[in-house]
Amino acid sequence: MADLNNRTIFEEHYKIMKKAWTQELLTYDGPTYKIPNPIEGIPNWPPTKTTTLPYGTPGEVDEDGTVRAISVVPSPYTKPHPKLFQAFGASERTLKWCGEEDICPTILWGPMEGVERLIHSYQEGAASQGRTVTFGENIGLCRTFHIVENKEELYNSVEKYEEPVWNGWYREFGFMEGTRLPGEEGPVPKPDEHLADRLVKR
Repeated sequence: MADLNNRTIFEEHYKIMKKAWTQELLTYDGPTYKIPNPIEGIPNWPPTKTTTLPYGTPGEVDEDGTVRAISVVPSPYTKPHPKLFQAFGASERTLKWCGEEDICPTILWGPMEGVERLIHSYQEGAASQGRTVTFGENIGLCRTFHIVENKEELYNSVEKYEEPVWNGWYREFGFMEGTRLPGEEGPVPKPDEHLADRLVKR
């Protein structure tokens, strides 16, 4: 339930951001956010006569001093907006959404079978919007490299640099699923498994 709620709010933020980038005046009436709030307008805007009416975007405030919309400045240099990137994607739903929205995702997944499945989800999402993308086009792939002399050095390096990231951050958002091997069940990493071994396996 929390994951569904997070996604709903995230996608709503995304819609608002794109509207702010592409419209001179922003209004929005969604399930969580209203712009302005209340959507009917914010009355008694103090600098109506002195600043907003003479210098603002027409329609932002009415003659009675009620805020009717929000002007977002400056507008992006790149039209209609900058190239968009998704920091990490590890689920088919996320990759499909990125394909629908023409967002460049970074896949956080280990085994290539999982990577291929996610890329196909991205292609499916793009195709639903009339775009054809070749396999791997507009997609990043997250990989970690450690240059070490022996296994002990690898363990030390992972404990120092990877442990805080994977266990302190990725695990909290469910990204450990990206280390799951095909057909594997149960928790990942396993309770007695060193993170270095898991990362090498994946």
